[in-house]
Amino acid sequence: MEEVLQKVETSQENLKVRVEATASEIRAFARGYASAVEAHCLSLLRRLEELQVQRRNVLHLQSVQLQQGLLDVRGSVAFAERLLSCGSDAEILSAKGVTLRRLASLAERGYNPCPAAVAPDDSSSICFLPREPAGEVEGYPVVGVINWRTLDVSRCTIEGEGLRRGSEGQPGRFSLVCRDSAGEQMARGGEQVLVSIVHKEKKNCAVETVVVDNADGTYSVSYKPEEPGPYSVWVCVKAQHVKGSPFLLNVKKKFRHHGGTFHCCSFCSSGGAKEAICGCAGTMSGTGDKSAHTGSCHCVTPGLWYLTKMWK
Repeated sequence: MEEVLQKVETSQENLKVRVEATASEIRAFARGYASAVEAHCLSLLRRLEELQVQRRNVLHLQSVQLQQGLLDVRGSVAFAERLLSCGSDAEILSAKGVTLRRLASLAERGYNPCPAAVAPDDSSSICFLPREPAGEVEGYPVVGVINWRTLDVSRCTIEGEGLRRGSEGQPGRFSLVCRDSAGEQMARGGEQVLVSIVHKEKKNCAVETVVVDNADGTYSVSYKPEEPGPYSVWVCVKAQHVKGSPFLLNVKKKFRHHGGTFHCCSFCSSGGAKEAICGCAGTMSGTGDKSAHTGSCHCVTPGLWYLTKMWK
């Protein structure tokens, strides 16, 4: 009994030591994890500040460009108005060419962004995704990333020959690449992608499509047309057509191998009947013409086959 009691007391001591050691490991892990989370937080805040500076610089450059363009337009228009209102006929004719060229160049000048496409930006494209994996910091896995890229449907592209050409009964494939306003590929999936393939000449003839989200900004599209002919392919993201949609898909007819017996003429096809009618409308001499049976039957009158050797 004393030995057993001693073993129990030893087990209690071992348990106490092990629990204290584990508790120390947990505290060290928590301190390290907290330090990693804090470092990740500071990194996110620095990145957010960098984004703010970048966006502010871009907006400032756009503002400067638009202001300069506005000054140029105002100055040219004011000059043209003064010329028309105060200038003599000779002065107007003399300055007409250079004035028109100046106004035309201002009208054709490219601005980034295009003034007609500018809309108030609430910067909603900058957001925090708390559940998104963010790699490791100091050996600890962390989550939470800043997303600042917004999808631009007009810059999305399609890759793959399956968008333009297909074969009857054969699977076809192409890929949709979603891009941001800078033309860069999006790094995440989750967009609402709709692909519709409909025959242009046959009613109620549509092709089932399968869209796979690759979670990297690309979407794989597969289909299998059962009818040949032209198809209209609609590719939409967030209920908006991508550039070029709807596309034209040409599906070629499936090549079928002949499974029967080839005949050289209607006489052979009819089993030797003298009254067999020829499909051609001409007279063949049988002197090597491709349509004549090799030396034995010839189409000597339009529409009637004769066997020159057997039927005389």
